[in-house]
Amino acid sequence: MSATPPFPATESPSATELLDDVLFVSLTGVLFYQPVYAPGTPEIVDFRCVRLNQAAQRMLELTEKVGWTLLSQYPSCQQNGVFTYYCQAFENGQAERFDVNYQADRLDNFFHLVARRSGSLLVVSFTDTADQNRSTVEQVLRESHARERQARADTETQRQRLHDMLMQLPVCVAITHGPDLVFELVNPHYQQLFPERVMQGLPLAVALPELRSQGIYEVLAHVYRTGEPYYHQEQETWVDLTKSGRLEKRYFNVFFQALRDADGSIYGLLNFANDVTEQVTARRQVELLNQELAIYNEELQAANEEFSINNTELAEAQRSLLNLNQELEARVEVRTTQVAEALRKAEQQGQLLEQQKQLLQHILSQVPASIATLAGPEHQYTFFNSSYYVLTGQRAQRGLSVAEALPEVNAQGFVRLLDKVYSTGQPFVGVEAPVLLYDPVSNAPRQQYIDFVYQPLVTEQGNTQGILAFIVDATDKVLARREGERSQELLQLALTAGQMGTWHLDLRTDASERSLQHDQLFGYATAQAEWGLERFMNHIVPEHRPLVVAAFEEARRTGALQFETQIVRLDGQRRWIEVRGKVFYAEDGEALRMAGVVTEITARKVVQQQLQLLTDELEATNAKLEGRNQDLLLTNQQLKRTNVDLDNFIYTASHDLKAPILNIEGLLNALQDSLPSTPDTPEVTQILELMYGSVERFKTTIAQLTDVARLQQEYAQPSTEVALAPVLEGVLLDLAPLLQETGAQLELHVEDCPMVAFSEKNLRSVVYNLISNAVKYHHPERVPRVQVQCRTEPQFLVLEVRDNGLGLDMANGQKLFVMFRRYHAHVEGTGIGLYMVNKMVENAGGRIEVASTVGEGSTFSVYLPR
Repeated sequence: MSATPPFPATESPSATELLDDVLFVSLTGVLFYQPVYAPGTPEIVDFRCVRLNQAAQRMLELTEKVGWTLLSQYPSCQQNGVFTYYCQAFENGQAERFDVNYQADRLDNFFHLVARRSGSLLVVSFTDTADQNRSTVEQVLRESHARERQARADTETQRQRLHDMLMQLPVCVAITHGPDLVFELVNPHYQQLFPERVMQGLPLAVALPELRSQGIYEVLAHVYRTGEPYYHQEQETWVDLTKSGRLEKRYFNVFFQALRDADGSIYGLLNFANDVTEQVTARRQVELLNQELAIYNEELQAANEEFSINNTELAEAQRSLLNLNQELEARVEVRTTQVAEALRKAEQQGQLLEQQKQLLQHILSQVPASIATLAGPEHQYTFFNSSYYVLTGQRAQRGLSVAEALPEVNAQGFVRLLDKVYSTGQPFVGVEAPVLLYDPVSNAPRQQYIDFVYQPLVTEQGNTQGILAFIVDATDKVLARREGERSQELLQLALTAGQMGTWHLDLRTDASERSLQHDQLFGYATAQAEWGLERFMNHIVPEHRPLVVAAFEEARRTGALQFETQIVRLDGQRRWIEVRGKVFYAEDGEALRMAGVVTEITARKVVQQQLQLLTDELEATNAKLEGRNQDLLLTNQQLKRTNVDLDNFIYTASHDLKAPILNIEGLLNALQDSLPSTPDTPEVTQILELMYGSVERFKTTIAQLTDVARLQQEYAQPSTEVALAPVLEGVLLDLAPLLQETGAQLELHVEDCPMVAFSEKNLRSVVYNLISNAVKYHHPERVPRVQVQCRTEPQFLVLEVRDNGLGLDMANGQKLFVMFRRYHAHVEGTGIGLYMVNKMVENAGGRIEVASTVGEGSTFSVYLPR
């Protein structure tokens, strides 16, 4: 009679259905990628998603399920190493863990990734810590990153506002960078003066070469070198506005101001220029008309005097006078019309200037800096923008002096600085100056740091009539300036360490112009008046001269010059230099001139030579190591073959022994069936029981040998994130009969244990063996007590199992994990459990430590990699 099954039989699901269900219920994100190769090559350039589960879609905040590529969806993968990790996992087929703090591409998560190749696909499993409580250090780090990003964003916003203000100003504004005065910013008003020229990125001497002979270039160099501002009204300047070679005379009101970094070092110039040509022309035309009228009046006066002296010629004089008066009246009428027209134009220019002044004041009121103008030696306010008004706690008032409105700054020396600027006419620049300003909200002084400029305002006669105060609150700037300071250090290092000199060569006359740095590279203390290709070639070492000549010839054809050579300085020293330049051509294609830079690269060449020597030595060492690697490879292959033979032996032995032991067991069963139900002697029963026990132990040993062989093959078993508490609960359920039989007391402290990267099956086996041993080998005179707890170390999760049992003699502790080694024979066992536990932990990259005292108990500490 057959028993009725408790449940109706159901058809087993297919592999595809089972995979769909597993992916659907998995709390871990799973992705299937297909590699994308470069055309015609085996190089992987991207991965295309062909499948993902709901957990991955949620954690990655994806709307598209398939079809997208990794680098198009997450371009930062190339910088943080994820893309490289995927490529390596696909190529070597190994499954290794990769942790990444991903803060880009709309994500802000800490991911644990495991990837492995499966056929033509890459399978990726990952989790993130977004839904878990973050550690205090991680939270503080994230808050610090957020503050840093916000500080950078604020700095960038402030920089963009200043950039927009300069680009919108109704005057010509440009910013040049470095001692070569390279144009870094050119606003539209400035560019309109030279519509046919490219200004951005070019040195001033290249973009506007006509200024060099007018002394303006020297003035700018002086401002850059000394930091002293330059202001001049109606500066007469001859410029080529149409790029036709024809110079036109223009008048500008110019203001050149040095730009400094946070350390106070000058890195560029701010160039303000207002074209006042029409105003100057109109004014001079009025002056010319006035001079002509004065001449006419003198002529009229002379005629009247002549008329009074020569009475005899009165009639003729009267007629002449009448004609002259008519002529003068006609000319005066014409001149009057011209004067009226000139005055009308001057009035229009005045209205335009007033509009520009109002627009400038409106813009200044919105500039993210505090600006005020002070008049007279008392420094009375005549203008201030809203930012300055807020900075002073709304105490600045027109007509009040600085000392009256801000009495606290008088004691801090700022009024004395204003007095000095007013009396000497020299500007003053302060960088991150500490200042205590009264705060009306807290009714107490507030410590701030400011960057400020006190710029004297002078009349045409050179007398100081006031001061312009330009102030920027630098209190918060310190938080965001580290990156800028590092960039400035690198730039300054490149400019100073490069020893770069500039040169300009006329190819028709062989005349050249050079910077002092150029001639100093060749050993001259001062710039040389005569210099050409001949003198340059005399400094080239003989063996390099043909190559240099060829480089110059090639440059005439291609337009670009670049070569490295060795020179002999004036003092006989040999140095390496790099020469770079550009050729300028006439309209008919004739090469007219060359311009470029020369840089000393001796240190770089020395480093290259040293690197070459090291490379040669390294290649020789690599050759030796290659031979040793071949020897190690052969040894490794032999060990692999030996391990395979051992595994085959264990498998064959366990397999071949199963049949004889089963035959013996069958013979015992047949023997027992042939005996009477009650044997004649008790010895027969005892012998049968002993034989059955031996057979069972033999079968157990064979099964454990099979487990050992299987354990050797599980070295690369993939790890997953496993929680210790659920594993421990399952083990205690299995050990419930043993715990109840011995009355063991368990103390568990694993609630706060983090996840551990380990095989769940192996972790269960480790926990089961350690707890069962702690209970089985208990002390007969006391109730067994087992403590299970965990702690974390930088690279490990440490699981501790402590008991009060029999203890071990640690003099033979090194043999504790040897196969079939046992210390207590009164309890059934084979001596293989701890061997397997130790192998599982070592295969995962961990270790086991034991501390024990005979008669008191033992503590097993299992170090599991995190």
